[in-house]
Amino acid sequence: MEKRASIAPFFLVLVLAAGLQVALVAADTLETPVKVAKNFVKAYYLLDPGMKDLLCSDIAGDQDRDVVGDYIYGKITEARQRGLAPGCLRQMLYDMHVEIIEESENEATVHLTATGRVCINPVFATVARIFAIGNEYPVEATLRLVRQDGKWRVCGNPFGLNPRR
Repeated sequence: MEKRASIAPFFLVLVLAAGLQVALVAADTLETPVKVAKNFVKAYYLLDPGMKDLLCSDIAGDQDRDVVGDYIYGKITEARQRGLAPGCLRQMLYDMHVEIIEESENEATVHLTATGRVCINPVFATVARIFAIGNEYPVEATLRLVRQDGKWRVCGNPFGLNPRR
């Protein structure tokens, strides 16, 4: 009987930890303007085509022009003209800070600051940061986000991606 009594607190802690994990995972999956802005800026500086999924329909949904594809192609062309591999123009961002300037139910404006470092390979960028090798570049942006179809999307003219604006 004493063995059961000594095991009960262990199982109670185990059940509470599992419940806490479920609650934290659910909270992490909530989409917020800050999270979308961070993900978009990271994708933009890493030249990730997935940034198109974070743009609003008036930018990404343009049938005449692939704005993200054109941007990435332009960066690849720029790298080749400079005699570099395309990866040399990618940057990883560190020390990212996002501040909400205005927020309503369906619109938000956020200001983001970060430090960028050239990222040929993510491991190289991390090692360079640890040993203070290479240059750091300040990154600053103000982004307008709009809720479309229940999801936050970056709109306006982020980093000059929307040539019509």
